[in-house]
Amino acid sequence: MNTMLLIIISFVLIIIAGVVTVLAFKQEEKKIETYKEKQQSPEEERKRSEEYEKNSISDVVPLQIGAYVTTAVITVILIVIFMK
Repeated sequence: MNTMLLIIISFVLIIIAGVVTVLAFKQEEKKIETYKEKQQSPEEERKRSEEYEKNSISDVVPLQIGAYVTTAVITVILIVIFMK
């Protein structure tokens, strides 16, 4: 029973991490669509592209790292609890 509960909880955590990743991806897609709709000169597009690269990394990567680290830590804690 304990092993099955551990597997179920781990599976749920993996699904949550996947959902967070998909949400981050959707957020980036919306930004890209907004940028495509604007009519800009090549110079403005280059500046926007550079800004986008800097901001997307600082926005999305921490969110994904947080989701996966939280999932990993909770899974390890559960494994330790169920091993006792």
